[in-house]
Amino acid sequence: MIQILPNFLTFAGPATTRQQVDPFLWQEFEPKEDLSRQASTKVLHAWARTRGDMSVNPTSHLAVLACLTDSWFLGSFPAMNPEAAGPNAENIGFMITLSHNIWFHDPKVKVDEYLFIEKGSSWAAEGRCLLEQRIWNQSGRLVASCMQEGILRLKTPKLEKNMSGDSIESKL
Repeated sequence: MIQILPNFLTFAGPATTRQQVDPFLWQEFEPKEDLSRQASTKVLHAWARTRGDMSVNPTSHLAVLACLTDSWFLGSFPAMNPEAAGPNAENIGFMITLSHNIWFHDPKVKVDEYLFIEKGSSWAAEGRCLLEQRIWNQSGRLVASCMQEGILRLKTPKLEKNMSGDSIESKL
């Protein structure tokens, strides 16, 4: 059975942590540089699984795998491009998914066992980004591949007038 958390998927304000609301357990690694990529040189790796054991129904595992592929996928952009995102992603105004495609390669995948996830971005420009994700089981078998396109807007600096009437960038 999947363990349901008291505040499962409930946003309780800015102090809400990912661990309080995420239905998956994550073990993430520091981003690695991949100089073969042009738009982003960061590649993210993690191990993830459900918080509890699931039924033996393979359809349930595929449905939950679909949720896993979208879990924090677009939200990984700040780690891939920390210069644009700023400290604690403070430069990001909003992010939203335009499209999310999944290719299932193994219908017998078990998401209550740890899966290895690799995320990267091959292109980001003009307020949009394209993210790729591949997921392997513990045996090294590729179980799913994903592509997600999102809109990403950085905050624009607020302008204030100084005493002489000139516009200056606000520190807020």
